Amino acid sequence: MSQTALRNDNADDLDFVVDEAIRVAGGDMRTAILGLIRGQHQLEAEMGKTVSAVSAGYVRRQLR
Repeated sequence: MSQTALRNDNADDLDFVVDEAIRVAGGDMRTAILGLIRGQHQLEAEMGKTVSAVSAGYVRRQLR
């Protein structure tokens, strides 16, 4: 499959996901965006918990 076809498939997938987010929000784009941002914040918080459970050397932090 060519790179152009791959990009078009991904764009179609993203278009579908965007349309679905707006549909779930009742057609209100502000509500859809707010929901996506809240979901991103939740994922970041969950990842922060996971990272803190990993050794400092693994995440390349300096031990103090």
